[in-house]
Amino acid sequence: MIIDTNFLLIPHNYKIDIFNELDYLIEVHHTYVVSTKTIKELEKIAANRGRTGAGAGLALKILEARKDKIEIVPSGMPVDEWIEKYAKETGAIVCTNDKALKNKLKESDIRVISLKGRKKLGFV
Repeated sequence: MIIDTNFLLIPHNYKIDIFNELDYLIEVHHTYVVSTKTIKELEKIAANRGRTGAGAGLALKILEARKDKIEIVPSGMPVDEWIEKYAKETGAIVCTNDKALKNKLKESDIRVISLKGRKKLGFV
């Protein structure tokens, strides 16, 4: 399961434990994957003040706390391009709230999980 940058902001913005929700949605064994570029994006956002910066800071703390369950994959390409390529190659489900990316992934028959109604996660 690939996790996009904006998806990692959900815990702060909507008070949802994304990992518990994902474990509930996907009952079979699964792993989480985050690209190095996603982490760099979060670090850049976390340097800012305000709500978004705080959200990115929390996301980085969550990733650190769950580092034994999250695979960090090196990426030398833009995050959205990497997500699409990696999902096609591995058949992974993508967790994102990016509307344009969701549409692009659905066109490629890649399964997508997103925030539904600001209260829960679900397949798009």
